[in-house]
Parts: sequence; C-alpha cells; structure tokens
Amino acid sequence: MASTTDVNKPEVFVRKASGLVRTAGVWDVLAYNINFTSIGLLLIFLIMLGPAFYPGINMAWSAVICTLLLIPLSLVFGYLSSTMPRSGGDYVYVSRVMGPALGMMSNFNNTIWWFFYGGVPSAFLARYGLAPFFRTMGIFTGNPNLIEVGNWFASPTGMFIFGALLISLLVYVFARGMRAFFRIQNILIIFAIISTVLSALIFVGKTQADVMAAFNAYLGPLSGNPDLATYVIDTAAASGFTMEPFSLRNTVLAMTWIYLNLSFMSSSAYIGSEVKDARRLQLWAMPVTLLVVGLGVLITVVLVGNAAGYDFLGSLAWVDPAEMGLSSTPLYTELASYVSGSLLVAFLITFGFIFWSYAWLPGQIINGSRNILAYAIDGNPDNPKIQRIIRLAEGVRKRKGFTVRSAKMDDLDNEIAIVTLLQNRALEHLPGFVPYTRESVAAMLMPLADMADPELILFAEADGKTVGWFPAIPNFNEILIRLNGLRYPWDYLRALRYKNLKPKSLTVKAVAVLPEYWDTGAAIVMFAEMAKRAIAKGYLWADLSLTGEDNPDTVDLARHTGAKIYKRYRFYKKELV
Repeated sequence: MASTTDVNKPEVFVRKASGLVRTAGVWDVLAYNINFTSIGLLLIFLIMLGPAFYPGINMAWSAVICTLLLIPLSLVFGYLSSTMPRSGGDYVYVSRVMGPALGMMSNFNNTIWWFFYGGVPSAFLARYGLAPFFRTMGIFTGNPNLIEVGNWFASPTGMFIFGALLISLLVYVFARGMRAFFRIQNILIIFAIISTVLSALIFVGKTQADVMAAFNAYLGPLSGNPDLATYVIDTAAASGFTMEPFSLRNTVLAMTWIYLNLSFMSSSAYIGSEVKDARRLQLWAMPVTLLVVGLGVLITVVLVGNAAGYDFLGSLAWVDPAEMGLSSTPLYTELASYVSGSLLVAFLITFGFIFWSYAWLPGQIINGSRNILAYAIDGNPDNPKIQRIIRLAEGVRKRKGFTVRSAKMDDLDNEIAIVTLLQNRALEHLPGFVPYTRESVAAMLMPLADMADPELILFAEADGKTVGWFPAIPNFNEILIRLNGLRYPWDYLRALRYKNLKPKSLTVKAVAVLPEYWDTGAAIVMFAEMAKRAIAKGYLWADLSLTGEDNPDTVDLARHTGAKIYKRYRFYKKELV
C-alpha cells in the first residue's frame, strides 16, 4: 500500500506486516551459514562415531564425497534465494515453481522438526560445551570441584536446566532484533573458529604415541590407571570393537553425520528478506560456506586421524566413560587440549567450542519462525473469506440488480471513455487528486491491450449505466524477472523460452466505483466475480497494489477478502534548496 506518512528514521522494510528489515551484510550471512553448519558438532560426531561404528571408514573421503555431492544443492539454493529474496526458504521456491500445496508439504515437516528438535542443541550446550570446558580446566588446574561441575553439566539435570536457560536467552536476544543477534553471533564465532583451528594444528607432527602419552598423563590420575590409553584399546577390543580394511560402503554411510550439518549451509535462504543485496550475496554465500566448512572438516579429520589413530579414536566410544573418570566420552577437543600440555591453549580450545555446541539452535528458531511467516503472508484465493464474499455478492446481486460484464476489446474507444469517467469520479475526493484526461488513460491502457484477458477486466452495471470497474492482468513480472533485463543477446533466448509461460498470479492496479454506489455492494460483486474467474483460470493469488491508506474503502474491502499487506511503499520529500 502506498503511504504519504512522514517517517523520521527511514528503514528498508520488505513487508510492513512482518517488520523484516534488510540488516544482514556479507559477514553476517557467512557467519550465519557457517554457524548453522556447526563445524564443531560435525567434527565431534564424525570423529567420535565414525571410527567406532563404521568399520573401514575413511573420514577424509567421507568429507570429500559429501562436500562434492552438496555443491549442486548449494548452487540451487543460492540461485533460488537470489532470484526470490524472500524469507521462508524452500517453501517460497517450491510454492512458486510447483504450487502452494507442494510448497507447504515440502517445508512444513522441516518447520515442525526445527521447533521440536530445538531441545537437542540446547542440551548440547551443557553436554558438549560446558562439561568438557569445566572438566578440562579442572584437570589442568588439579581442581576436583571443577571436574565435578563439568560432570554435572553432562547429567540430564544439567542439560535440561542450561538448555532451558539458553532457549530463554535466545528468545530475549531475538526480541531485541536481528541486528543484536548478528552482533553477538559475529563476535562469538571468532572464538569458535579459533577453537577449531587450534584443535587441528595441535595434532600436526604428532603420533599415536604422543596422543596416548598425553591421554595417560591427564586422565590416568583421574581414573587411577597410569596406562589408561592401552586399557581403553584392550577393553574396546574385548567388547567387540574391531578394525577392518577400507570400506566404501561405511565411508558413504558415515556421511550422514557430515550431511546433517553441511546441508545447513543454505540457512540464509530462510532469512532472505533480511539480507542486504540478496540477489548477489545469496548467490555465492552458500557455495562458499560449503567449501570453507568442507575444507576445514577435511584438514581436521586428516590431522586427528593420522595422529590419534582410528583404533584409539574408535575405542574411546566403546568404553564406559566412568572407567576414565568422566561422565561422558572425551571429545577430540579434549584430546587436543591434553596433547597441547598448555592451560592457555586448553582454555581457548574448550571455551571456544562452547559456541559451536549449541550452534544449530539459533538458526532453528529463526528459520522456523520465518517459515511460519511465509505461510501467513501467502494468500489463497479459495479461502473461507473469499467464499464468504462470494455468498454476500450473490445476495447483493439479487437485491440491487448488479450485473458484471467483461471488457469489450472491439470497442476500446468507448471503454477508455468509461474508465476515464470512473477513475475521476471515484478518486476526486482524495487530497491533491489531479483528474485524468482521456489521453492519459489511453496511454496507460493501450500498451496492455494485447496481453490483457477481457474476462478479467470487469465492469459493474446497474440502472442502465456502468458504475464500476475492476481490472486484472496476468502478473508478467513473474516472467520479466527471469529475463535479466534483456541486457545480453542470450537473454532473448530466455524470452523465447518463457514467452508461453503462464503467470501464477494476477496484478490489480485499480478498483473504481462511482461515489453514489459506494455503499451498495458494487465492489463486493466485482471482487467475488474476479475471484471465481481467477480460480477457474488457475491463478493462485493476486497482487492488489497500489492502494493508498487514504482510500479507506478499498483497504477495508481488501481486508475482508482475506488479503494481507505484503509490501508498503513510502514517499519521501527532501528540500533541494
């Protein structure tokens, strides 16, 4: 809707109904996508579970294959989010390309899963973030109380309490706005990245003997077993753990833990309405995220696997953590801390990892909420409100005698004269209105004559005269957006390809009724007739812009049909002298 309201502090609003503001710049988007992939969680699951439960796995090949397979997905999401920079992700894309029903089905499960699954990463904060940090600090400082605190964090009670606190804190941050969240995210991810880099570099040039010696030095006293590393390997073997030759099958199966994280490289697609310069940034941000995280995973698993050995890494998951003096299996970050032998390095590794441990949760909350928002913004021409309008219109027709006709394309001169009269009479009450001339109306309408569907240009008649008109034309913006402005020769090939594509929506630029018929239901009759004809022709929704807020009758009528404000235009005035 157009508005002439003065604004003290202009902002780039995508939709007034949602309040979404384009605040995310380059680093915000990259950090958001990298954060949601959570390379930290990816690595602990792959390193902890891969060698233990996928005999014959090669973690490096798992990382390479999965990254390569995800490149097409990253390009598809990048292209779609660039072409349709709206919040809502795959719902928006599928609903526009294949229809609203399939869009809803493809995305609704994802949305519900995000909301309910949010409890898992909230629990990860305590189990994989706080617990390793406190017990590592306790081991390095010789403070048994810190070790106990760390073990408590890994308990069900600790996970529940701090998970609930984390969710509450994030809700508070999101209530402050996305700018506040991005500021916090962009600082914390630096600590997380430092943790990951240090965790990998520590293993450079190390051997399994070095890792096992460090493991014994720090956990041996805690467990009461000076050769704990050998005990872990022997106990795991006795429990059934075995090493096997390379297995392509298990290497591929283990990609589950990589895909589970890497597929979230497209997360910024779900906040498309909040990304600055989305048409360019979204196009490359997702593939870059995928390649950066994939390379980080590859380097880390090679260094950790070569140094610690698959047999030792796999054995850790087969032994009761209590036998090592811990409440949960030690992570590769804890091994890196032991190998470093430095309290400062151990602090940087385990403290920074805290911010990877819950990294899924902010994105799940944000993306899920944006999906629900996308559903709310989309209209459905076959909704109950429109059906109610149709029933009301039938009653009005019978009482008032209104009829609705299509445009007479073989008598355009007369139709233009009628439209000129209707527009001037219907809008003359608006402040600052300048009357239309017949020539100006003809200049607006004639270029559209060839593309117009006469059955969608409606005129209401009563008492032997035309009292209103309600024109709609196919929304060819759906096609024009694909043609790149016809800037290059090959763009004309696209035009040939899409010339017969039928738009899925209509655009309505006017509704005009003579003032003496404003309260008679003439507009309702035309709205109802348009809805029936549009549905019969297969159109899915209609754009009703531009409508001024100072034209309240049209606003009320649109609201009663179930239409939603999805875009707000503003006029600004600045003195030049």
